[in-house]
Amino acid sequence: TYKKASDNIELLDKEIDKLNKELASHIARMKNESKYVNSYLKRLGIHNFEIDIDASKTQENISIRFMNGTNENKQMNCLSEGEKTSLAFAYFLSKLQYEIIDNTNAKMNDCIIVIDDPVSSLDENRLFTTAYLTDTFFTEAKQLFVFSHNLVFLKFFGNIIKSQTDERKDYFIDQLNGMPLIKSLPKALQNFQTAYFQKLDEIIEFVEKHIIAYETAKKYLPSYIRVVLETFLSFKFYYLKQGSGTNKKFLSAGLDKLIDHLSGLIGVFKNFNKVGDIDSSNLIEKLEFIRKTTDPQCHGTPQNIDEFNFLSEAELNRISKDTIDIIHFLDNIHYEKITVA
Repeated sequence: TYKKASDNIELLDKEIDKLNKELASHIARMKNESKYVNSYLKRLGIHNFEIDIDASKTQENISIRFMNGTNENKQMNCLSEGEKTSLAFAYFLSKLQYEIIDNTNAKMNDCIIVIDDPVSSLDENRLFTTAYLTDTFFTEAKQLFVFSHNLVFLKFFGNIIKSQTDERKDYFIDQLNGMPLIKSLPKALQNFQTAYFQKLDEIIEFVEKHIIAYETAKKYLPSYIRVVLETFLSFKFYYLKQGSGTNKKFLSAGLDKLIDHLSGLIGVFKNFNKVGDIDSSNLIEKLEFIRKTTDPQCHGTPQNIDEFNFLSEAELNRISKDTIDIIHFLDNIHYEKITVA
């Protein structure tokens, strides 16, 4: 009937009015949050764009305003991965600040905060600013958990908070029989400075100290061996390669180029004392074997991952020991400092 239809229309009008008010309130809240987002972006070293909320729109109302005055709504297509990471972290901080700290009776010292890897694709400057902002923002938190795969970020963050608290605890999440296992932070990560030391220490722990099991080591140690040898030989002989095209910067050489370079210097090492199986007569041969053996694991493709053949335990032990002996043979002082540390 007309009366029933009229009543339904009235109810719908009231519901629409209620929803419009809720939408307006939500957009106003987003507008206020965006001010915090932009503030935190600047503190994270992002100065080339800001977030803007158009309160007159109900859809696609979030835009990115670049400092040259242009607007771009499709943020996924115009930001780098690092900028997206910083934007997500700035938004996380703004939600905490506006929705919890500013608009409730909650205090930071009542909050337990968990942050999972806030630093994907960031350069070292932004790693440091993110670590610093994390510390300053959450100084009063009741408890703070920070998870990250980025060792440089953890180094910066650890150095910042080291002098401020005796209650800091460092842990490492490993796996045992396919299940996560929380254990104490390994020695190589406790005072992490570069990936070289950390990776070399794991090679030593596998081949000399037998701390790391083969089933675990086989998945990553060949690539660690490759990185350690490339880093050591590049620094030892200051051998770099020049970039191609417009990129003329000098880059780290690959193991193949380093072996070629070392072949021309082999006479220098004829009087060096033999270390393990390594001497000047087989140094290049040993390095070539390591290169060929680690190539599939270091340069594998997703297509062959299912049928990937890991090195046998004997092969992995052999190239791990040869790696340590090569470093010892070429630079005994460097080796002795490593083993004493």
